[in-house]
Amino acid sequence: MLVGAWFLIGELPRAIAAGDSDWWYGVLNTFYYSLGTIPVQLGIALLLAVLLFQEIRGKSLFRIVYFIPYIAPFVGTAAVFRIIFSSRPNAPMNSILETLGLPPSLWLNQPTGIFQLMLGDAVQLPQWAAGPSLALVVIIIYGTWTYIGFNTVIFMAGLGTIPRELHEAAAIDGAARWAQFRHITFALAFADHLFSHPLLGDRHLQGVQPHLRHAHCGRARHHRYSQHCHFPGLQA
Repeated sequence: MLVGAWFLIGELPRAIAAGDSDWWYGVLNTFYYSLGTIPVQLGIALLLAVLLFQEIRGKSLFRIVYFIPYIAPFVGTAAVFRIIFSSRPNAPMNSILETLGLPPSLWLNQPTGIFQLMLGDAVQLPQWAAGPSLALVVIIIYGTWTYIGFNTVIFMAGLGTIPRELHEAAAIDGAARWAQFRHITFALAFADHLFSHPLLGDRHLQGVQPHLRHAHCGRARHHRYSQHCHFPGLQA
């Protein structure tokens, strides 16, 4: 957080003053990535934590399975995603699209925004409204998949500190399960998670750096409404 604040206050104005035309793409990509990962990660992680906190069969195994993506080496998981989202026609994701009767996609080599892809060439959106490129969407999926296990563990630790007496008292007062979850489980577990957010942000940045460190983003020459981002670490 301090590094990010230092960058925005110190480095970003210098880049703008120097005439760097790519600073806008960096800010926009950061906004898209944050918007696409943080809410989804926290929502799915909280749901998994609540489910795994119940008395169900094999919950210890499920806890291990959900945490594996976080402790697995980034090089290995990135290689798996590179194979899955390859631009080859016989790649796993393109094979699924072919089964559904859809044309194959370039995935990591696709610079066009996802909203523009949905509308096609008949309607041309401005660049800010075209949405994140499909390549960035794959990076968002990768980041979300990697850190859901970490967030789940943090939420489960928070759930373990909530006294059962609170739920019992709420049930006696006639509170429904949704009311108990919203006013007790969600409120207290999310409050505990806020203390670990600086650690999560630093670790998350380390996870994204291998793919974005040498990324080159700019306006695609063949599409005025699209954005081209080159991710050397994940290219097929």
